[in-house]
Amino acid sequence: MKNKIIAGVVFSVLSSTAQAAYLDLRHEYRDPSDRHRTRLILGNHFDNGYGIEMLTNVFHGSYGDSFGENLRISNTEITNYYTYAVNKNFTLNPGLTMNFLSSNTFMMPYLKLNYNFDNGLFVHGRYRYDFSNAPMQNDFGEDETVRRNRYDVWTGYNTDDYQVSYAYTYFDQITAHSGELANGELTGREHTFKLVYKWKPDVRPYLQLVDADKNIYIPGDNAGETEWRYQIGLNLAF
Repeated sequence: MKNKIIAGVVFSVLSSTAQAAYLDLRHEYRDPSDRHRTRLILGNHFDNGYGIEMLTNVFHGSYGDSFGENLRISNTEITNYYTYAVNKNFTLNPGLTMNFLSSNTFMMPYLKLNYNFDNGLFVHGRYRYDFSNAPMQNDFGEDETVRRNRYDVWTGYNTDDYQVSYAYTYFDQITAHSGELANGELTGREHTFKLVYKWKPDVRPYLQLVDADKNIYIPGDNAGETEWRYQIGLNLAF
């Protein structure tokens, strides 16, 4: 069933005649866990406001493995959303993301609010509710549906040549599944700094730096240290 859904999304995007398809390729290195991960996004914005995208994450092995070693797909996400323009500055994006993992599937409905000022500044916010399709064992040894609140805030500055932004993400684990977050707790956070260079209207390379909170699963003496993610990407529009 999962493979049929993914194939349908790819066909929908590739067969579209709308001029808003995009491809986003990004690679990251995680320190001090010494891991590589590659992410691919394929999506399309339609003229009627509807949008769809597919995201796939590829792990390069596990802790300490080299780039390109033991490649495996860790998860695939499919997002359906709608863009509603309240006015020329303010838009709303209700949406639903389905996250397909090897062991479970998560449904993640959300609402995103976007305000873009005339001078190039912008502020965006999103609330997302994540819950698992199948129950998982919680901290008390009981099977329970995983439920989590996620809050994201973006702010930045946009020009004809570049974009700079900062994002803050807060995770609030509703159920007692502390193993769902890398810090081993029921709450977590991330700080993301991004720089986009608008080389051409349809070609935009970018850099990102992410402070991804502490990670208790890093082996050896680095267990529990803050994990930094160094990311480089390229966004192509068609």
